[in-house]
Amino acid sequence: SLLPNKHDDSMNFLDDIPDPVSDSRPQDVEPGDTDAAYDIISEVLENQKGTLDLSNRRLGDDFFISMIESIIDFADGEPLSVINLNFSNNDISDIGCEKICEFLIIHSDSVAAHISNVNLSCNNVGDKSVAILETLCAEHPNLQVLNLSNCCKLSSAKTQSKFGTLQNVNVIL
Repeated sequence: SLLPNKHDDSMNFLDDIPDPVSDSRPQDVEPGDTDAAYDIISEVLENQKGTLDLSNRRLGDDFFISMIESIIDFADGEPLSVINLNFSNNDISDIGCEKICEFLIIHSDSVAAHISNVNLSCNNVGDKSVAILETLCAEHPNLQVLNLSNCCKLSSAKTQSKFGTLQNVNVIL
């Protein structure tokens, strides 16, 4: 069901995707492969329990851009019961970060309405993303935690000054 339900933060829905230590990408998923992204996301969202955990997969920007399109198609405007997005350690750059943030902002009152925790830690997100991340924090009504720790291209001084005054979102740097 796409409607909100009880969630289990400990569940990883992509156990069938190879371990990133032995293979940097799922063998059957190429960057930008919209069909593969749709198939994976459809399966994950049909079985999800509150957390969409794609961490440590090194899937890259193209996968996440395709995934966003797949989520929009799959959800058909209904809010997902996903509360937590864990996209840590996926080689996401400023390009992918911008697309993820745009999705969360544009769909904050529909598909992405229940999302309250976004983990983008250990990615290649840099200072170019600070403005869109700041907009995300200001415009997504349910966002509570944004994890940007160990994003190697973020300058901590600039980021700290932008996010230091936020009161509604806990930004982890």
